[in-house]
Amino acid sequence: NATSFFFSNNSMTCHDSALPNDHGEPRLPDGRISFMRRIFIDHNRVVCRDDRIARCLAILWLGFLIGLAAAPQSTRAATSESLVTSITPLRLKSTDAWTEEPRETNLNSAGDALQQLNDHDGVMIDPPSEEQTLTGDSIIGDAMPMRSGMPSSLAHTVPGDRLWLISTRSITYNACRANLSQPGLNISRLDKCGRRRPSSLDDYLATMAVDRPRLIYIHGNRREADVAITRGIEVYRELSRKCSASIPIDWVIWSWPSDRETFIISDARIKAERSDTQGLYLAWLLRHHVANGQPTGLIGFSFGARVISSGLHALAGGCIKGRHLEGPPTTNAGFDVGMLAPAVVSSWLRRGGRHAMATKNMDSLVLLYNHKDFLLKNYWLVNRVKGSTALGYSGPVSFAPRFDGSRLPVRSKDCAASVGSAHSEKEFYQRSCCAGHEMAKLIPATLTRQ
Repeated sequence: NATSFFFSNNSMTCHDSALPNDHGEPRLPDGRISFMRRIFIDHNRVVCRDDRIARCLAILWLGFLIGLAAAPQSTRAATSESLVTSITPLRLKSTDAWTEEPRETNLNSAGDALQQLNDHDGVMIDPPSEEQTLTGDSIIGDAMPMRSGMPSSLAHTVPGDRLWLISTRSITYNACRANLSQPGLNISRLDKCGRRRPSSLDDYLATMAVDRPRLIYIHGNRREADVAITRGIEVYRELSRKCSASIPIDWVIWSWPSDRETFIISDARIKAERSDTQGLYLAWLLRHHVANGQPTGLIGFSFGARVISSGLHALAGGCIKGRHLEGPPTTNAGFDVGMLAPAVVSSWLRRGGRHAMATKNMDSLVLLYNHKDFLLKNYWLVNRVKGSTALGYSGPVSFAPRFDGSRLPVRSKDCAASVGSAHSEKEFYQRSCCAGHEMAKLIPATLTRQ
């Protein structure tokens, strides 16, 4: 058969006896072949071996083509697509779509790690332009119509949900110059397609209700304004689809200045500084939530989680970049918090840590981390402390107590098996990590404490 023909030593004679020595080339007196002839013999052995391999591969390829030609058309199309996918080399991309792509990313240096830590994931739906404005009521009503290329999850909404956009992109991100009495937050209402209608802080506060949860979503680094909106809507749809209780909610997208500005380490350090300033702005807003008895949940990815921890720390009277909120501190707010791959040093939420007072305003914490995250593994390059690890890489170690001294309830999950080495928000929601299901639990949880 073909296998024995190509791999049997008796079928093809690539030995000394078949080489030029049998055609009159004399051996040395002791029977050895001369040095130059030995080189020629070894070369021919390699040629014969490569020829056998080439012939075998040719027969396998021919058999594959014959089988493919005999298969149904649908099978041929699927097989061809699978073949193209399998032979496409993996490479690091600056943007991810909300479609399938290779999950494992080969990163060879800490510089590559911080390059992707900037995490500029793309989205699948068309982002709204700056010129688009919202007309009519912005309350989410019936399920949105399906568009070509749109995930089925986008068709699900809960009647009565409201979407908000709070942007800090037009105000200073310098903590020393931040106005903590009237920050000037830019507040808008959003419709189901992400189109905006200008609103105000008064409208935002007037719509608060003790029986209606309000969840604030904070994105990660390298998100332009339109991408922040579309990503926030994607996460909202995922949580709405996974939530078992049909509870009307207010979904707030916190958009902060995280556009790409420079390269690798410098950009990550700049955004880390800005996230602390964002924490001060967030603390100012959350004080109004507490004053109005508004049940609130907080969800943050990567640097977005750092905004949350610094904000809750400042709300409790902690110091952020030498600044404190005006007025008395607020504790025992009882916020339910969800963090995905948090770019926060793992020791900061411990007793005596940099953001230790944040737990005084937490009722519970959902932590999804990834011990294979090559980016967060090298997070020490951001804060310049050798040996420090990110909470999104190490997972839970210890946390400071809550306001009453009790232990903080933490529900954690290592998503390394499904996410791999990627630092990508969409992988947490689309893979078996089930981030949508875990974060959806925050919706009813915000009401249990009332």
